[in-house]
Amino acid sequence: MHQALPVGLRRIALFRSLLPLTTTTPRSWFEVAKFHHPFEKVCSVRQYSQQKPAIRKPFNWGSNKKHRDFKLKAQILESMAADPKIEEQLAPLREAVKEQGDLVRKLKAEGAPEIDVKKAVNELKARKKILEDRELALAPSVASFDRARMEDLLKRRFFYDQSFAIYGGITGQYDFGPMGCALKANMINVWRQFFVLEEQMLEVDCSILTPEPVLKASGHVDRFADLMVKDVKNGECFRLDHLIKNHLEKLAAAKDATKELKDECEDIVIKLDGMNKAEMAAILTKFGMKSPITGNDLTEPIEFNLMFGTQIGPTGLVKGFLRPETAQGIFVNFK
Repeated sequence: MHQALPVGLRRIALFRSLLPLTTTTPRSWFEVAKFHHPFEKVCSVRQYSQQKPAIRKPFNWGSNKKHRDFKLKAQILESMAADPKIEEQLAPLREAVKEQGDLVRKLKAEGAPEIDVKKAVNELKARKKILEDRELALAPSVASFDRARMEDLLKRRFFYDQSFAIYGGITGQYDFGPMGCALKANMINVWRQFFVLEEQMLEVDCSILTPEPVLKASGHVDRFADLMVKDVKNGECFRLDHLIKNHLEKLAAAKDATKELKDECEDIVIKLDGMNKAEMAAILTKFGMKSPITGNDLTEPIEFNLMFGTQIGPTGLVKGFLRPETAQGIFVNFK
């Protein structure tokens, strides 16, 4: 059908096919007539509105959400923490927030009077506000797209939201709302039309659970893990390879760095992917690396398995994992 359309109208039709239906948004349907030489019949367009039942808004929607303040993103905070002058100003404020937070938890654990708890909580909020204001004042001015406001708009319109948000939520887990589900389905459909129909690829849908022998043979069981270190005081985690790379690049870029130090840092960064746990731990100790955020000491490296383990069957004797990638299902079905 789209092949009979002029290029401009084909683009419009493709764009509108990606948009989900809303409650009162007009939709355009194109009736295409065959082309006849020497004249061409122009596409006629009919406009109409399709009424849908109103979507019930989640209870946590409200007019105050659009007036909220937006915190700085993690990547901006990390770049600020790399600047010693900025970190020198923010460190006392962070410590003050941490101390007050510990006090609030202590009062609640001891069953202190409610008035004392409220007073401590108000002080904690005030200290957090001072810290956030200072971070905003010291943050580099970014004239690009305001991602925070865009994300807040999508959440208010319930395209998506963090899973189990009323219980604090879990990082990396999201729920799609009605509009998000429709948009996702349309994108998958366009993807399938191109790769499966036009490129004539073969589609398979494999099990999410994968038994251990499959991933053992592929090497995932032995090597699909990241080395992590933790801040000894607040428990914040860092990927060891990223920490070493960033620290050594910072040392090599210093003005007083010698040629020998630069060469050593460059050599370590090049060989970093092939190093084992003991070698990385030795580098961590040699250069006296600390937490890039707080400057606290770090723990010994620990392995963090990137696969989620489970047991298959009622006996629990068959070990399995949630598949870390889709390649294994394709490989074992290839004939």
